[in-house]
Amino acid sequence: MRLLVTLCYMILLAVTLRAGEMTLAWDPSTSPDVMGYRLYAGPTSSAGLSPSEYAALPGVRIYDAGNVTIFKIMNLADGLYYVVATAYVSPDNPAYDPKESDFSNEVSKTISPAEFTITSLSASMRWFGVVLLCTTSTNASAILRYTDLQTGERQTVIATPTATRTQHRAVLYLPMGSQKYYRYEWTVTNESGAVQVDGATFQVR
Repeated sequence: MRLLVTLCYMILLAVTLRAGEMTLAWDPSTSPDVMGYRLYAGPTSSAGLSPSEYAALPGVRIYDAGNVTIFKIMNLADGLYYVVATAYVSPDNPAYDPKESDFSNEVSKTISPAEFTITSLSASMRWFGVVLLCTTSTNASAILRYTDLQTGERQTVIATPTATRTQHRAVLYLPMGSQKYYRYEWTVTNESGAVQVDGATFQVR
C-alpha cells in the first residue's frame, strides 16, 4: 500500500505549566480501503525505520486516530518530539499486504513550559451581579467570554485592553435568583503574544 498521508502540525500549550498539546492534521488517503490512521510520537527520529522497528524504541508512543484527519496528543511533557503517521486497512482484507503503510513525512516540535500562567480564578455573587476575577503570573491583557448554558447565548467582555495588569476583573450584570447556569472563559495574552485560556461554570441563585 502506498503512503498517501501528509502531516502538518500546530502546537497549543496547555494551561498547566508542565504539560503540552500537539494537534496534527494530514491529507486523507485516496484509497477507499483505508480504515484509519496511526500516529507515532517519540524522542528520536524515525528515519530509516519501519513502523514496527520504531515502535520498539524507548519512549515511542502509538496513537490510533481512527478514521479522522486531525488528532490532538495531550499531556505531553516538555521536550523534543518527532511524529509520523501511517494509514492502515482492515486485517481481514486479503488484497493488502502489509496491512499498514510506510511512514509519512516526519515533523518535529519542542514542547516548552508556558511563558506565563493563569494562577487563580474566582466568581463572586453580589446583589448587582457576578464579579469574576482572573490573576496571571505576568502582565497580560484579558478577554472574558461567558455563555448562558440554557439558551446558548454568548457574550464577550474586554476586561483589560492592554497587557499591563496581573489582576483582571469583570462584572456581569445578571438577574439574581434566576437559577441559571453560565460558563465563563478567560483568554489572556501577555506582552510577547503568548496565550492562556481557562474557565469554569457558575450558577446564579
